[in-house]
Amino acid sequence: MARRRVEIKTGTAGLCLAVLGTLVLMLASARAGETDPPRWSVSPKGDAVPAAEIKKWRAAGEDFLILDARGKFAFDAGHVDGAVLALSPGYYREAELFVKGALAVPPDPHAALVEAMKGVPRNKKIIAYCNAGCAAATALLVELKGLGFTNVREMEGGYQAWMAGGSSEAVRH
Repeated sequence: MARRRVEIKTGTAGLCLAVLGTLVLMLASARAGETDPPRWSVSPKGDAVPAAEIKKWRAAGEDFLILDARGKFAFDAGHVDGAVLALSPGYYREAELFVKGALAVPPDPHAALVEAMKGVPRNKKIIAYCNAGCAAATALLVELKGLGFTNVREMEGGYQAWMAGGSSEAVRH
């Protein structure tokens, strides 16, 4: 059991670091004077929405997509009912192979996000979440905006805020 907890934390931390690392590299290259305009911008505070509000939207039958920005281990341990992982399934398979040493190059999270979002309308309401204190959902919103998505929000307080409301709308494994 203790080993499982370490894997969950490592998986979540790994995704947070991968997403944030990509963001930092893109911002650094934009500031270094490259000719392409930066695709990234800082996510304004107005993008955050309380878990209780999202639950109201769900009860009212609103149509929206919930993206879990945490790693696969954390998602498998428990997630908001109806949520999907933000990156394509192939990304998680390749990441596992990379960690095991079977692949020499880590998978590209940006390409995996582009693949996962194919066919999703750019004006679709999207809610992203991660763990409380993790910035992966914020970084995901920034990247989604860079891809042209216009109606993206972050769940305040992350998965822990969803569960703190005594939600039965969660999947626990």
